[in-house]
Amino acid sequence: MNSRSLTHRWKVYGPPSFQLTQAVRPAPQAMLQPQQGYRLAVFQAGTLRMPMLSAAVSAEHLFEVFLELVSLIGDCGDVVVESTHGLGWGQSRLWRREGIDQVVLISHLWEFEQLLMHDGCTAIAVINRRRPAELQLDEHKLVHVYSPHLRPFQRCLSRWGIPRCRRLPLICEADHIHHTQPHFAQELTSFLYLLGAEEERQARR
Repeated sequence: MNSRSLTHRWKVYGPPSFQLTQAVRPAPQAMLQPQQGYRLAVFQAGTLRMPMLSAAVSAEHLFEVFLELVSLIGDCGDVVVESTHGLGWGQSRLWRREGIDQVVLISHLWEFEQLLMHDGCTAIAVINRRRPAELQLDEHKLVHVYSPHLRPFQRCLSRWGIPRCRRLPLICEADHIHHTQPHFAQELTSFLYLLGAEEERQARR
């Protein structure tokens, strides 16, 4: 289950120690208690194997943590924005901006904080192809890092009091509901224009 509501404003969900953004919440029947933390794994696609980190960060700190992780990716990276606005199940659109200066990128991210934090149809990735390293903030507002060197990112999360949990439950792994608002589609258009991002081929989810 991964439906999208265009009109209902979800209340922040979760215990006092962990809050979700407006973008997503567990479905009523989901046997899942969201919690803050991160876990490590290995991403594998064909012959490619890459250490990865997945983190759930409480809403009140998520944006600041994300910006700090962006600073660890390195300068002059690529940005990929993904959207499912107005599309059917299993479809998305991608836009890419190559070689954007980190200071400029962070300025743009600040300007569109509400879109990035609370729109359940928008995701963003920051990529450094030279290191290599990739940081994602997905539609569920989970943070994912792919890099041969995860220690700097782990230290960042530790400074924010985000613990490592080997069996961390992630909201994307249970039934859940995405939420968006009509104005977010308009804000996305403005964000893409400001980034100077160009659309890529349609992606299958």
